[in-house]
Amino acid sequence: MRKHTSYTEEFEGIDFPIDFEAVEGTFLKQRVQDKVVIAYLVHDDSYRDVEDLMGDGCGELISFHRDNRREHHKGFEALGLDSNGEPDLGWINRVHMAIADDRYVTTCLKKYPVAELLAEFEDEQRTPVESDLEFVTRCLTEDSDYNDWGCVIYDEVYREVLTRMWSEPEYHPGNPDAQLLSVYSHSGEHWSLSGQGMQCEFDTCNSGGVWIPDDDLTEELAKLEPNERSTKAQVYAQSFLDEFNNISSGQVYGCVVQTYDEDGNEEDTDSCWGFIGWSHAKDSLKSEFFDPACMNLLAQYNEDVRTQCGQQFELELA
Repeated sequence: MRKHTSYTEEFEGIDFPIDFEAVEGTFLKQRVQDKVVIAYLVHDDSYRDVEDLMGDGCGELISFHRDNRREHHKGFEALGLDSNGEPDLGWINRVHMAIADDRYVTTCLKKYPVAELLAEFEDEQRTPVESDLEFVTRCLTEDSDYNDWGCVIYDEVYREVLTRMWSEPEYHPGNPDAQLLSVYSHSGEHWSLSGQGMQCEFDTCNSGGVWIPDDDLTEELAKLEPNERSTKAQVYAQSFLDEFNNISSGQVYGCVVQTYDEDGNEEDTDSCWGFIGWSHAKDSLKSEFFDPACMNLLAQYNEDVRTQCGQQFELELA
């Protein structure tokens, strides 16, 4: 035996049949002459997935959850991290080796006394015309030229140099517009910019994922000055997260407007689906469906009256 569920909504003492189960508290009802207009929201659970509903031009969220390991590398790359999730110092050394080598030499000369450096390179061949400073400078330069950055004599200094360069925008290997994200996970997920949103000692991870702009957003951001670009990227990311959180939490609706005669018989139905967010859906229901339906009926009524008056006037003239 099949079960059939029907829905109705009362207005002016009449039960009007409605096609869908309405979200409580969303009804808009109005009599327009001999017609009745009823509009309401419906939970939309028919969309295929979040990415499908978000559409293009919003960017992408990559979660660092263990169930999403296949995408981790993409998120790490956007943040300038290596495959272990650590700052990708090797990339900086490969791409900016000459600058890193110069900084290594300069930092060593500042950090260690010349006498200490002389003792380190005492076995190196020295030309008679070289001063102590010239000698140790040449030795440090050759040390960085001939050895990998992890094998130089003062490898901890080279690591400091690369780490400092990694934090500088002009050398950072990641996407300059990528935004690190926090995720609160408890009976569902809520995403925010890292350090913001719902913070809980046990249920919030402030390195839960990353937002990456798509090509269109990147093109727009590239037109801005650095400070303005950084701020705008956060605005774009927050806008994405607002939509994403609404969809993930089921805040997706359909707008329905139905028209009846004065006896409660349905005459017309219009609906549209995929409205994201409670406020947006309620505003759209009124401005895009209910108000236009009422105005169209009123306009039609006025046109009918004008037509009838015209016909009566013609009969009187005849």
